[in-house]
Amino acid sequence: IEPCLPIPHVLVLPLLSAWVVGSDIAQGSVACGSWQYWAVTLSVLLPVAAILLTFRQVLLRKYRHDSLPPGAALPEGQLQWTPTTTLLYPLLCSSAGLVAGLFGIGGGVVKGPLMLELGVSPDVAAATSATMILFTAASACVVYSRFGQILADYGAVLVAFGFCTTLVSQLLTFVLIKLIGRRSVIVFMMVTLMSSACAIMFVQSGLMTRELVLNPSELSHFGRLCPKDSQGLGHLLQQLLRQIQ
Repeated sequence: IEPCLPIPHVLVLPLLSAWVVGSDIAQGSVACGSWQYWAVTLSVLLPVAAILLTFRQVLLRKYRHDSLPPGAALPEGQLQWTPTTTLLYPLLCSSAGLVAGLFGIGGGVVKGPLMLELGVSPDVAAATSATMILFTAASACVVYSRFGQILADYGAVLVAFGFCTTLVSQLLTFVLIKLIGRRSVIVFMMVTLMSSACAIMFVQSGLMTRELVLNPSELSHFGRLCPKDSQGLGHLLQQLLRQIQ
């Protein structure tokens, strides 16, 4: 596969993220729980559907895999784009993103192995999932800030630490791949990451279950959809600036 960066395609992602930010800002001007609130919240689905249908047509016109004879071999790492797969693959990725958002795990933990299973080469799967994480995590940060569930000082430290460690790890991975000459190193790292994440989640869920058994009254406790003090992205930025000063 020829290395390239499709700039017009990538620019769609920040535009979609900007829509999410605009939706979050608009939520602050309407009553939480009202039909206007849900209209603003669900308005994000409109550009998502438009992007999906647009790129579906682009892929079908570019590759025309549905016209290939049965059993025809595709280049290594290239997906087979047909009228069915152009709907199935986005559905699978959306489901992975939904699971990642619900349980607070990184989307790459789900999407990376998913892309490998679909036949994407390891380096392309790692790079693509990392690119998706950048925008999905930013969107999730905007949504969580609306409910005041982000600690700005902790977040700033973790972002700086994560950026540095990711940069160093990526450089070491490139060196290791050149020395060994095998891209399977990326697959091994994904398996290690998933195994570690699953083990940590298993321990955490066990501890939480233990707390619920000891305190059964917590089972009837539910959080509020509409927080008393709705904060949002602007409040989070102000809090972060105060911490810096």
